[in-house]
Amino acid sequence: MLALGFPVASRRLQGRRRNDEANSLKSLLASRPSPWVIQLSRGPGQVAFRPASVSDCPSETTSHETQTEAASKNIAKLKEMVFVKDMRAAMTSGEFALRLRGAERPGLVDYEGLYNVLEGFAGRLSELEASEVLREEDAWKAEEDLKLIQGELQDRVVEMTQETGRDAQVGQEAVKSSSEQDTRRTSLNAKAASQARKKFMLYLRGDQMVDVDTVLQDSQAEQPFSRDLWERLEGKTQHSEGEWSPYEDSQEAERRIQQKEAILLEAKQELKTAKAKRAKVLKKMKKAASKGGLQDKKPIDLTTDLFRWDRRISGHQVLVLLANVDLIFDKVALQLEKLLVQADIAEWDHSGRRLKRLVLKLSALEVQVAPYRKYVRESPEKVVHIGLDWDELQMLEEQIASIAQSVGLHVERINQRSGFFAPIRRQMLSFATSWQKIRRGIVFQANGVRLLSQDLRLALKLLLKVVFLNHALEDREVRICRRAVKDLLVLVPFLILLLIPLSPPGHMLVFSLILKVYPDFVPSPFTEHRQNVMRIYNAIKPVSEKSDHSSWS
Repeated sequence: MLALGFPVASRRLQGRRRNDEANSLKSLLASRPSPWVIQLSRGPGQVAFRPASVSDCPSETTSHETQTEAASKNIAKLKEMVFVKDMRAAMTSGEFALRLRGAERPGLVDYEGLYNVLEGFAGRLSELEASEVLREEDAWKAEEDLKLIQGELQDRVVEMTQETGRDAQVGQEAVKSSSEQDTRRTSLNAKAASQARKKFMLYLRGDQMVDVDTVLQDSQAEQPFSRDLWERLEGKTQHSEGEWSPYEDSQEAERRIQQKEAILLEAKQELKTAKAKRAKVLKKMKKAASKGGLQDKKPIDLTTDLFRWDRRISGHQVLVLLANVDLIFDKVALQLEKLLVQADIAEWDHSGRRLKRLVLKLSALEVQVAPYRKYVRESPEKVVHIGLDWDELQMLEEQIASIAQSVGLHVERINQRSGFFAPIRRQMLSFATSWQKIRRGIVFQANGVRLLSQDLRLALKLLLKVVFLNHALEDREVRICRRAVKDLLVLVPFLILLLIPLSPPGHMLVFSLILKVYPDFVPSPFTEHRQNVMRIYNAIKPVSEKSDHSSWS
């Protein structure tokens, strides 16, 4: 009985001593005067002192707040970049619709929808503050261009309404008065631009295909389009100064990522040290148990140390996971920023929707990650006391890692098994990134076949009109027939060269040599500008008509 009760009594006595020492330490600190700091008084040349407070001590919350603000600013920057890309694409779509001849009949082009879209962009642009994405002069220029295109679209709608009313002979005077009021609202620049457009326009055929080949060849000397529309039609980027500000370099973001990599490395090192000290405590406990010193107070202290190191290890594990989530998030944001910079107006039709979806996903995850950022530099004891959700952090890490895979980043997750399936996962990741290019090539070839069949069908219809109806072909229709015959004749050697078993660089070399000698060797339906024209036209069609050619987008 005494042998069992003695350790309990000794522990009570030890606890009383510790309480007395803590109380004496608290009384000593309370009786000790506070440190003094210098305070300038209101009088000139007078200096006063006041006791120091908690606000005078350096706090880590400010650094956490600055990191959170930097992350939110980075997400806002990505959204602004997506907004600028979408706005430029909408402006080029409006300009394309205004240049399109033969689409004046209702139901071919959604002029009102384009006007409403541009109106939404103009409203958001007026609320957008000047930033590194869009400078003040660029925002002013974009706002003026939006107003100009909106006025011309409004004039086009009025002209269509006026023609419809004239054909029906109903309300001619009302339509004329409304058209006069609307034309007064238009600026002189819009009138000059509309007069310039009459010299050069795209043509919409009867089968709702845009005829653009000869137009583009004639327009290379005049450059009648804006730079963005020309790049979007040709699929090529022409860098020129004075239009749209270039994005700033990402050196600051890279420095921030290096700092977070150092934080993650430090957290892993502290976790490793804590595990090593716990192992030493276990080793001492085994030695004490082997010597039979169960009645000594040393095993009790060792058990207390073991519990303490267990709490510290669990806290360090949470800090490592939290630092890794923060690091992966910033890496994905930086990679998305690079992809948005590389995606010019010619590439935005292909990758714009995917990049916009990834930015929105990352923005939604940023709301969930932001509350955890302030605990990255906290002590493991405080993290354990707060009780951060381990499962939620793992799910956040999984979601951000999936976005990283979508943008072609290979990131390491905490507690991820790197066994037999690790090389297979890396191969699947590389295949997923290359599948986008493979799918784009398949869609390109399928659209080329569709365009070729439409050209041949129209040429056959025109030939039957000549034979059976004695129809006199116009110059434009003659060019369509010649181009269809030429595309059909060129298709045979084109397919033969494609089927020759060569490497991709070999095919590129062969085609580049042939195109230098014979520039029209590639059939026109399998060229970039022909399919880009159809893609833009599909974007400006009414919603009810887009289902027929949904693969263009």
